[in-house]
Amino acid sequence: MKILYINTFDPYVENFGGSVVTKAELKLLQEHYDVDLLYAESLFKRVLRNPLKVLYTYITTFSLKLSSYAMLKKNKEFYNQYDLIWCNHDFSAIDFKIFLKL
Repeated sequence: MKILYINTFDPYVENFGGSVVTKAELKLLQEHYDVDLLYAESLFKRVLRNPLKVLYTYITTFSLKLSSYAMLKKNKEFYNQYDLIWCNHDFSAIDFKIFLKL
């Protein structure tokens, strides 16, 4: 079974409570399945790469969290190669509806 694990941050770089949960989930899945990890760039990296875009996002009140989802948006063919798409604990149903519109 091929699984795509979607996360809003790179769990191997971040160092806080949410990354501990994500690392544990990934470890369990990777022990039994073929797992690919898809994550957005951290806010820190986005600010370094393009500070004006991040400032514009903040000023226009477009959620910085949702802007990270835009980075995760791929075409349908990309998602069709997976048997299961696993979303981390931070990816709610409301976010998913917005993610689909991006």
